[in-house]
Amino acid sequence: MPLTSIAVSMTIGVALLRRLPAVYVVQTGFGLSALSMVWLWLAPGTPLACLALAGAMGLIQGASFTAVAQLNTGATAQAQANGAVAQMGNLGNSLGTPVMAFGLASFGAAALPLLAGGAFVMGLVAHLLLGAARRRRRHVPV
Repeated sequence: MPLTSIAVSMTIGVALLRRLPAVYVVQTGFGLSALSMVWLWLAPGTPLACLALAGAMGLIQGASFTAVAQLNTGATAQAQANGAVAQMGNLGNSLGTPVMAFGLASFGAAALPLLAGGAFVMGLVAHLLLGAARRRRRHVPV
């Protein structure tokens, strides 16, 4: 799965970033990740669904760092935003495992796709709301 994520990020992700703003690629990744979680909920452990999820998450990861440069013009703002993205990854790694373990212990295996799918949907919604706010302010066209 990690190799699939990297491969998708460096191939499909790069091709998409040549044609689309990075935020749109991130939104696509969140949407595809949520759909992959539905697939895994309906067919737990399906190898192709797992690889689809990894590939979709590769779009999120790669395009998020590209979005930093597109959304922040100054070097200081870019450095701070890159640091924030990296720290959110650390926070996700730190909290994700205990939350998933709690969900598994409390509600069984069905909780895992629901929790992860919910997180992906919330990420997509946050990006859509922030994109709408940027368009209203007219600072950034995405």
